Amino acid sequence: HNIKLICFGHAGDGNVHLCVVRGERSEQQWEQDLDTVLEDLYAKANELGGLISGEHGIGLSKRKYFLAQTASANLSLMNEVKNAFDPKHILNDGISYVSVH
Repeated sequence: HNIKLICFGHAGDGNVHLCVVRGERSEQQWEQDLDTVLEDLYAKANELGGLISGEHGIGLSKRKYFLAQTASANLSLMNEVKNAFDPKHILNDGISYVSVH
């Protein structure tokens, strides 16, 4: 994709963090290129048996990729856990794990 990535992580547990570098791209080109790169990176991670995040939660920037690659049964279980700990939906109001499959 001709885009610079800075990779770092945890050698012991296999976590790799990626920093995608914008460089001189315009805002519009950056949004398009970033989405394309992340789609391909996360698809490859999934193909190899990895996860978008294996050590902590998913932020809004990874949400659509996470939802696309996570089984509906797992998303349902996550919603049940959230409902158990936050039945009034005070935390992250309006956010639920809804599959985009």
